[in-house]
Amino acid sequence: QGGKPQLYKLDRDKDVLSCLSESADICFSPVYSPVCKRVAYTKMVDGVGQLFLYNVKNGKHTQLTFDDGHKQEPSWSPCGNYLAFGFSNDTTKRIAIQSLLTGTRHFITSEDAVCTYPSWSMNFSVFPLVK
Repeated sequence: QGGKPQLYKLDRDKDVLSCLSESADICFSPVYSPVCKRVAYTKMVDGVGQLFLYNVKNGKHTQLTFDDGHKQEPSWSPCGNYLAFGFSNDTTKRIAIQSLLTGTRHFITSEDAVCTYPSWSMNFSVFPLVK
């Protein structure tokens, strides 16, 4: 729609596709947390990729990051309290983890590393057996 990547939701029961983002927005890399019923995604704001959260229950969007440097490819922690994501600027591409409870951010890769596309493994208390 409009030639820009956006966020959509498919209601499988009603077979209805609805846009979650505004037509002027450029949004990408959505990832859903079943624990907290939110979608984390990247949205371009003044030329910088910022992290946003979409609350599935009330339909509200909340901006999570506001600083320079592109934030992309978020990945939820199993508990839903943290996001891992790629952070890049003119000098670095690193992996960061940000707490949704406190807002604190920690880089888990060094400044001279070139790292992107983090993925957080799920924490299973029961392992399914496939026969």
